[in-house]
Amino acid sequence: MIDIHTRESELEVQIVGLQGMIEKLQKEIEDNKKEFLNDLQSIPQFKHIAMEYVADIRRKWEISK
Repeated sequence: MIDIHTRESELEVQIVGLQGMIEKLQKEIEDNKKEFLNDLQSIPQFKHIAMEYVADIRRKWEISK
């Protein structure tokens, strides 16, 4: 038969381990949010570059017609 105090101690250890995992995941979520927001802020820059590239290709195509 399992001693009730031993079982409680095992559960406490598991709880502490789970709390550590939760904290780690919360930090990872925050890091991912920051990375996503940084990527989101760079979209207009890349859109501008892509539009310039498309315009350049179109100009070259118009000239070659």
